[in-house]
Amino acid sequence: MNNTLLTVEQAQEALVSQLTPIAQTELCSLHVATWRILSQSVMSTINVPQNNLSMMDGYAVNAQSTPINQPIKVTQRVAAGEVSNTPLTDGEAARIFTGAMLPPNSDSVIMQENVDIVDDCIVLKDAIQIGQHVRQASSDIHAGQILLNQGARLSPAAIGLCASIGLDQLPVYRPLTIALMVTGSELVEPGNPLAPGKTYNANLYLLESLLRAHGFTVVSLGIVADNLNETVARLTDAAAFDAIITTGGVSVGEEDHVRNAVSQLGSVDGWRVRMKPGKPFAFGHVLNTPYFGLPGNPVSAFATFHLFVLPALRKLQGLPHITLEPEQVIADFSFHATDRREYLRARTFKQLGKTMAQIHPNQVSSALISTAWANGFIQIQEGEKISPGDIVPFIPFNDFRQ
Repeated sequence: MNNTLLTVEQAQEALVSQLTPIAQTELCSLHVATWRILSQSVMSTINVPQNNLSMMDGYAVNAQSTPINQPIKVTQRVAAGEVSNTPLTDGEAARIFTGAMLPPNSDSVIMQENVDIVDDCIVLKDAIQIGQHVRQASSDIHAGQILLNQGARLSPAAIGLCASIGLDQLPVYRPLTIALMVTGSELVEPGNPLAPGKTYNANLYLLESLLRAHGFTVVSLGIVADNLNETVARLTDAAAFDAIITTGGVSVGEEDHVRNAVSQLGSVDGWRVRMKPGKPFAFGHVLNTPYFGLPGNPVSAFATFHLFVLPALRKLQGLPHITLEPEQVIADFSFHATDRREYLRARTFKQLGKTMAQIHPNQVSSALISTAWANGFIQIQEGEKISPGDIVPFIPFNDFRQ
């Protein structure tokens, strides 16, 4: 594999095929389940609503036995949460409020604005339709209905949905614990003075945020200097977690010690992928723990994380692979690709009802500003020449979060 130039798809397939899911599960309270991932599908055991409910403040009647322009006696009052066991007889009505259960032998609700009140009676102004202003039993959800599939990410709306069927905890995957380590003697933590020749440590915060956004638990091992013994020691500690991610140090330079350290503790392969940015990238194992070595340049780390590490971590978590289907948008730029597939940082916008895309003017792999500015990748094939007005494939960053 070291000497083979892979396509992105070949690299993705080769990577996930070498991983065995961990897929440990646990029960999680709804209070802290947001963005967790379901390990089982959620099926409702109840109908929602369980009974016919009023959608308005007004009067419950039986549409077929209620006359128009004649007094109708109001014989009962039903508020939300109350239950009436007294059936309406012909020509009777019940004062009812939004969310209240309809009394027996009623099938419709008349808005209070559509009646005249005369003593303890009402007079209808308009004809009634059966079922009007009634939220029918099981019209939202029926018992036995699958509401959320295994592998679904629990959004706030999904949490509310589960609460609506009476669930207070959910079966979810235990989040993978990811050890994150960045290498480079030139790196300085944000908040400290920046001496000549030094660079602020952006990669750790970039990857930590990405991992947490996808529901993983991150343990930061901080900055490791360009020293083989220190790198070996830190990687040995990292092997206690579910996976290890490093940035930098996976090339073949004299100060790139990560590859040698991983080799001492397990195995590592350098992956040559026909893409830009994203060179170099490494995969292996440290004491049987999966290891991902990302490039040191922030944009390269950002791209390889999305295209390779994220699918691999999903496989480890026990989730299905995401098949990305790029959107087709209109180029508002010119570009001529190299002999590798290019992933350009791009931003979409609407113009005359059409979705256009422009690319950031700085596409070098160190320009992190391009990723903060963009909302997705434009994918350009090897050697392809793009002119304004051409149709191009666009992958929103949000598509990776499913």
